[in-house]
Amino acid sequence: MKKKLFLLAGFGFALTAFAQTTYSTTRNGNWDSPEHWVGGVVPPNTINAKDVVNINHITGLISKNLINNGTININAYVPFEGGTKIVNNGKIILLSQNAKLNSNDKGSSITNNYAIDNNGYITHISDFVNNGYIFNQGSIFNFQKLFYDGVTMQCSDWGRLVNNNVLCNNNGNVVSNDCGSTTTGNPSISNCETLKATIMNATLAVGETAKSDGIKMYPNPTTGIFNIGFENNDLSNSKVQIFDMTGKSVISKNTQKSDNTLIVDISSVPKGNYVLKIRTTNGKEITRKMMKK
Repeated sequence: MKKKLFLLAGFGFALTAFAQTTYSTTRNGNWDSPEHWVGGVVPPNTINAKDVVNINHITGLISKNLINNGTININAYVPFEGGTKIVNNGKIILLSQNAKLNSNDKGSSITNNYAIDNNGYITHISDFVNNGYIFNQGSIFNFQKLFYDGVTMQCSDWGRLVNNNVLCNNNGNVVSNDCGSTTTGNPSISNCETLKATIMNATLAVGETAKSDGIKMYPNPTTGIFNIGFENNDLSNSKVQIFDMTGKSVISKNTQKSDNTLIVDISSVPKGNYVLKIRTTNGKEITRKMMKK
């Protein structure tokens, strides 16, 4: 019987075996309009881990609860209003300066639990809570600026950005507060291209199996014990590392050729998001996001 290894560690989301579905816009319109999407197929309100949504035209989100477990690529103006709640467990990528994610009312919000890569503009006037990673090469305007009341210019309702994990301002970009808006929580950092590459290249997944690349991970999230199963010998002869939100390695272990299961005890690791990297001797690399709850 093949031996088991015992480590320390902590994590989040294992790979799913679902096939990828890609949704792409065809013209300006609202998210829920079939004519707005290729083939008339509207993306679900909960986007699966393997799915990709390409927004290349103005796309309005009105009174929606949108949960993204996959990848949303934005290269157009995306206004959201009417109490729309965006919960990002996957990746939201604003591709260029044409990309704008703009809240139009105080009741709408964004909660980021994994990664937002912003090369455009994000504007909000309500809660923007970051529990994961924001890589900001563009602009984040944490307010709805001014309105004219007939006499003078006045501030409208203000926004609140709460950074619970990593907010990285690359290339000198910053978050702009105005009109009573606030940014609280962890301070922003800079010079995090390596961390960005690790996070944005990680495979998104939910569930307990990873048949496509020979890795089985469970349970994910975990409160303490996490299992990594190797389904072929190439992967069992590997270097296993776990990184925290700042890119610091908290676990590093070399497995042996005969090992087919790694049991990870992460009880002493703080709650939060982590990244698992597995590097084989033949140069193959697998990256997963993980969560300690």
